[in-house]
Amino acid sequence: MIKACIAFPTLGNVYSRLMKSINYYLPDDIRIVEVIDTATKCTHPDHDILVTYNGNGSYYPQNAFISPKAVISERADVITLSHFTKKDVLFTYNSTDVDRLADSVCNVCLWPRPVDPRLFYPDSYVRDILVMSAGHHGMESHLQRVDDIVSRLGAKHLVMMHPSERSLDLKAAYDYCFAIVDDDNNRMRQNYSSAMYTMSLCPDYKMPNQNQIPDAPTIWSCGLETSVIEGLFCGSVPLVLRSKHTDYMHKWLDGLAVWIDPDNFDEEIEAILAGQYTPITKEQQAIALERFGAENVWKIFWDAIRKVL
Repeated sequence: MIKACIAFPTLGNVYSRLMKSINYYLPDDIRIVEVIDTATKCTHPDHDILVTYNGNGSYYPQNAFISPKAVISERADVITLSHFTKKDVLFTYNSTDVDRLADSVCNVCLWPRPVDPRLFYPDSYVRDILVMSAGHHGMESHLQRVDDIVSRLGAKHLVMMHPSERSLDLKAAYDYCFAIVDDDNNRMRQNYSSAMYTMSLCPDYKMPNQNQIPDAPTIWSCGLETSVIEGLFCGSVPLVLRSKHTDYMHKWLDGLAVWIDPDNFDEEIEAILAGQYTPITKEQQAIALERFGAENVWKIFWDAIRKVL
């Protein structure tokens, strides 16, 4: 029996869903003995592994030197590698991280963030929303341009952003959905199931950190890739910006997404939204379930941990 201490941030629906799915798909030989947030020290006297989430690159000093540990990270370029040992596993969905960290002391596992098919599936709603846009700070102009195109087409635009973006002049946006603070999975599923397309808009950025891996590339990632994958599970076609920093996403979304050239953003978006809509097929949904379904993804996770314990 492997005893695990779980340390996830206590904010946002993404983390809440991770915690629920890790519990639901927990193997018989794994037992969670303590659940803490990342600012709290793990106190259980005999846990075998610390499972934690380091999404934005800020490390948690109370747990930094605990080993063995399993760290789920969106930003492996800002991980402090000196805190890792050969008994630790770093989970990342960026394939360039796996290549770059091949000679590191810790074990690196290519691992997509899980999506729970119990929560996200095609619901019985009419797809009357043309596009659902998941945006982030720094992409306001892109969001405005998408909205202008949708408005000209006389269609509906659902905006999924932080509440601070409500100040934008969005004519076609008939509703807002706050992915970061919204804890209503039924509403999220309804929104995805009502949208023909789900778009992820994130800027290229690099978080300053003195412990960055040398020559690490800028990471085009704020976690909003989850939005297009959840939308995919609900039958909404993913629209993703193609960039030199999104190469790692090609592996996961190959054959499942429509890619957009940022240099021809307006022209390509308008051509897609004004063109013939091609629904997600049953074959594509089966591929998505195989790649991102929580049951398969958590199995990969625990198998990697068993190998180091």
